[in-house]
Amino acid sequence: MPGFSGAAIPTGSVRHGLFAARFRLLARLAAFVMIVAPVACSDADPIVVGVALGVESRGARLAYEDAMRNGLPIEIDTIFLQASDNRAAPAIQAAEQLVSIPQMVAVIGHSNSAASMAAAPIYNRHQIVQLAPHSTAVLYSEAGPYSYRMVSPDDRQGQFLATHLTAAGHGRRAALLYVNDDYGRSLRHELLSALTPGAIEWVIDAPHAENTDSASIARTVTVLAESKPQIIVWIGRGAQLTRIIPDIRKAVGNVPILAGDGVASATRTVETETMWDSVRYVDLVDLEVPELREFREHYRTRFGVEPTGPQVLAYDAMAAVLEAIRGGARTGADIRDYFDSFGRSRPVFPGIAGPVMFDQAGNVDRAYVLRYVPKARL
Repeated sequence: MPGFSGAAIPTGSVRHGLFAARFRLLARLAAFVMIVAPVACSDADPIVVGVALGVESRGARLAYEDAMRNGLPIEIDTIFLQASDNRAAPAIQAAEQLVSIPQMVAVIGHSNSAASMAAAPIYNRHQIVQLAPHSTAVLYSEAGPYSYRMVSPDDRQGQFLATHLTAAGHGRRAALLYVNDDYGRSLRHELLSALTPGAIEWVIDAPHAENTDSASIARTVTVLAESKPQIIVWIGRGAQLTRIIPDIRKAVGNVPILAGDGVASATRTVETETMWDSVRYVDLVDLEVPELREFREHYRTRFGVEPTGPQVLAYDAMAAVLEAIRGGARTGADIRDYFDSFGRSRPVFPGIAGPVMFDQAGNVDRAYVLRYVPKARL
């Protein structure tokens, strides 16, 4: 197997034509990291499964490696793109490159709602199944018949957040900071819709852009300090919260932070642990259940770190696609039909994060859990 970071050229017994095609693709994908994991070759082009994720792609890679050890009925290539940007343009570029690969039948990705929704029309147009491990925007349910995801949409997460926000002890003065993209706007809307009018006094309701400069962060923190919130609701991603939390703590102290699932996929080490003591976030997988103990050890052995919920879902996403191929699916339409049969003409798929059965909109009904940020993990 090629290494997991950096770009790699296929290794092993690979036909010259396949090698040349992948090498040309690598040249066109200068903005991405691509890894090709080949298996033994035959005269026909292999079925190809794409992965367009950030660090959570490790989960998909582990599922592929496990399937390889157990044996696959036909030749399968996997194309991994390191794609974690939430902007539309890079997601569209990645999708266009993936659909140009012959025999591409499914793509696991993308790493967030904004990117998944931007890429969805391309996959649907080419009849390639898109299985998003943890994209939650409500509108993704309308993306098309080839768009699936491993989680529930944000209308359910909005209700979950609203319940915890109004729980005893939180206070009523709240600051809402949301990322200004499809994910942030969608979850904000669902949260506000789920709240009883007057239940919360919003002292701030402000969007933010990711990777903003220090001056923009300073302005946000200044407004926070002036408004004196009793709780901060963060609907954004962990990387941006990591940047701003030192300034938040200096400005307003150890005010509780209630965050959406965008924090769940963050993997930066907490350098000053006390900053995160009062941060709770929505996770899509309860990693503490006994059923995941073996997987957590398996993942730690392979990568040297603890898995996150999104990595567990990426594992299940790859496993579900490979199950469809093992069951005879050979095209995107075949995989779509196979997915639609889970829990109907076939048993539900036994994912390690729980049973997988897609509803008519391509969603999996999955419960949420509220977690504190583990030490030395975010």
